[in-house]
Amino acid sequence: MVLHDINFASAHSDRFIAMKAGRVIREGSAAEIVPPLSPLSWPQSRTWAAS
Repeated sequence: MVLHDINFASAHSDRFIAMKAGRVIREGSAAEIVPPLSPLSWPQSRTWAAS
C-alpha cells in the first residue's frame, strides 16, 4: 500500500519504506523511520518529507 499520511500508515503498517526522487532511502519499522515529534515541533502543514 502507498500512503502519504504518516499517522495513518504507522497505525496500519508493519514496515515503512521512505523514498526520495524515486529511490529507497530508509527501510524499517515506523519507530525506526519516523522520528517522534513533540507538539511544539509539529509542522503547520500535514506534509512530511524524508531527507
